[in-house]
Amino acid sequence: MVKAKRTGKLTASQRKSLAVATQISEVLKHVCQTHQAAEMLGLSEETTRRYCNQGVFKYAEKLRRDWLIPIYEIEEYRRTRLGKVGRPRG
Repeated sequence: MVKAKRTGKLTASQRKSLAVATQISEVLKHVCQTHQAAEMLGLSEETTRRYCNQGVFKYAEKLRRDWLIPIYEIEEYRRTRLGKVGRPRG
């Protein structure tokens, strides 16, 4: 195995990877996973997942087995739905 020189400069590939990691980090500040959203809303994870599948959270995105739900949608749901009786309308 050949060791790379430590020059303090990043290669183009390293700069690109760093830029992508930075963008991902920024996006993840604005979304919650299913279990986090369920906790914030006082719902079960299963109910939160079902709401994602039914389109209650319009901009939720499935990532493997979990959902990423925008925080603004969680806040909107709290303002408009929590405490009301009945099923949510998608």
